[in-house]
Amino acid sequence: MKTVVFYTALLLSLPLHGQLSFKEDTIIIKEVVISRKINQAGSAGYKEANIDSAILKDYHHGSIADLLSENSSVFIKSYGMGGISTPSLRGTGAGQTQIAWNDININNPMLGQFDLSLVPAGFIDDVHIYYGGGSMELNNGGMGGIINLETKPVWKKENVVLVNPGFGSFGKYTGLVKVKTGNTSFQSVTKAFFQSSENNFRYLNTVASSEPLWETRKNSQVRQKGFIQEIYFKGARSVMSARLWYQSASRNLPVPLITQQMSPGEKQNDESLRTMLNYDVFKGSSDYNITAAFISDKLNYKNSLASINSRNNARTMIIKTGMESRIGEKSNIKLFINNELNIINSNNYLEKKIRNTTSLTASAERKISSRLVTQVLVREIIQNQTFLMPDFSAGLEIKILAEKDYYLKANISKNSKIPTLNDMFWLPGGNPELKNEYGYTYEVTLEMNNKFSSPFKIKTDFTIKKMMRKLEGHYYDLAQRKGLF
Repeated sequence: MKTVVFYTALLLSLPLHGQLSFKEDTIIIKEVVISRKINQAGSAGYKEANIDSAILKDYHHGSIADLLSENSSVFIKSYGMGGISTPSLRGTGAGQTQIAWNDININNPMLGQFDLSLVPAGFIDDVHIYYGGGSMELNNGGMGGIINLETKPVWKKENVVLVNPGFGSFGKYTGLVKVKTGNTSFQSVTKAFFQSSENNFRYLNTVASSEPLWETRKNSQVRQKGFIQEIYFKGARSVMSARLWYQSASRNLPVPLITQQMSPGEKQNDESLRTMLNYDVFKGSSDYNITAAFISDKLNYKNSLASINSRNNARTMIIKTGMESRIGEKSNIKLFINNELNIINSNNYLEKKIRNTTSLTASAERKISSRLVTQVLVREIIQNQTFLMPDFSAGLEIKILAEKDYYLKANISKNSKIPTLNDMFWLPGGNPELKNEYGYTYEVTLEMNNKFSSPFKIKTDFTIKKMMRKLEGHYYDLAQRKGLF
């Protein structure tokens, strides 16, 4: 009986399949090729560096000057809490080192410098350093290089509220607030910063009198506040953004430590407003972008004892547009136009000054083989309807070993710097006939990237560089004057 039931069930059972396939559910997609990138766009042959975002998080209560001084090869000349902090790359002065905010130059057109002590590190999402000729991808005039401060979105759905207060010695109080909301197509980021410091430390004065005296620092208070609002929209083939950055600082300027303390009533107030609109479009193998920026910098210096009241207002309007096109798999070309209009009102000039500067830049990059990449850049500058001598740069990058990330980079460049408006029109001492400055740089870099494990990597590079500067028909060898970098 059992045998009859078994064979009956076997004959009546339905066929079973471990896998069922349906042709209508099958989607055929193109293959995706993942390969190691030999170099970053626009960097073939040039030395670059960036500050890791994890390090940036440790400096929410510090300035960009503190960040760069402790985590990069940039030399920061600082006058302490409340004092100015200016960068120097490769022995050049602060005027030959440019500061950019999302690729837009924010150096003061009057002085030609930028005070990094006024920028809270918590406001910045990324810091890139372009050395020598590598800076010409962004702008002209950065003979030592360019430090690019970036603020950018993270395209994911999340709501973040960060409140980060802090306090320290000598009456120092700081606070950072960050509010972020959005999704994969919209992002809003708000950041606010406040800092206050009495800066009343004790020190031993061994110079002001015949006997050493313990004194307390006076007239050294600092007050600083800032605000950034960023809005981003992302479409299928475009990204649009709007940024607003307001910042102010009030500083009492004390007398030098080695002199007898007094109260000269020396103060400096800084106020800046920076706005930026950006639109990027991606069409096929080409990318197009346009950026419009307005920057207002006000500086008021007072010295009651010397009867000085210096009022300076610099307004800058910048329009930058460009395109990047990929030709096949091995070539890439870029075209950029940058127009900068400076309007200066200062009681240290005879009259209001206006200067317009336009630059036209073309660059091409070619991947000759899997281990060799070359790049060429040419720039023409038009200053007040006058064509200047063209700038250029050329670089090549060779991957020395196929299995190792070891690169040999070499480049040559000519970069020019337009005189600052203070150099030309400040009273007394300005020279309206001052000529432009030209710098020639020759550089060879050996870069070695070693990966020992997934989280542990070491990057080492050695650079030999020579820079020559031409000013009013004379050459100055900076490599001999400043040493080898």
